[in-house]
Amino acid sequence: MPAQTMQTFFPDSEYAHCPYCGSHEGIGLVSERGRQFVQCVCGARGQAVERSAFESNAHIDVAAMDAATRRAWNTRAGSNGVFELEAKVLDTVQRMNYFAYVAGRSVQPFVQEIQMWSEHLARAQA
Repeated sequence: MPAQTMQTFFPDSEYAHCPYCGSHEGIGLVSERGRQFVQCVCGARGQAVERSAFESNAHIDVAAMDAATRRAWNTRAGSNGVFELEAKVLDTVQRMNYFAYVAGRSVQPFVQEIQMWSEHLARAQA
């Protein structure tokens, strides 16, 4: 029997890592034939969201459709989003270390990003 899908604590404004290749990069929204989905550069696709569900009086609520599409990607069977949030923290730490060591750049933007992901993680674990 397949695992049940749970509500995710992962924010709808961001993309979780690809469940197939593990990448945090190269993930974006794709529209095709009245449907929208998230696709990774490896070719993995998330569950499609129907554009018609967000149409009203000949207008499309693009922000709501985009959030719902990311939610469909971020919601993983058997996961409440904690693993995905932890992966984002670790990915950001790795990028920060790379930029600090190799490029000699300021790490302040990364510190802010780590703080944001850590706050999401703390709420999920509360």
